[in-house]
Amino acid sequence: MSPKGLQVQKMARLLMDPDGELTFHLQCNHYPPILLDWIPVASRAIRLANEGRWDESIKYPNGLERTVGFTIKGLRLETFIDN
Repeated sequence: MSPKGLQVQKMARLLMDPDGELTFHLQCNHYPPILLDWIPVASRAIRLANEGRWDESIKYPNGLERTVGFTIKGLRLETFIDN
């Protein structure tokens, strides 16, 4: 199989994973790529934003705390928000 075919298969598997879209976004749409330790942070930020809890704090893997709004903007997660 060609390298391009392998890349397509890898992307398809990734997007089928529950967190695959976030993984793809954080790894491919950022330079340098965001570490996978941030998947739970991004997932929680999206859930809280969809609940309208933009001012709630989220603890980051590095120990810092920031608001949901700051996290959504910083990780460019706007397209994952429903409302």
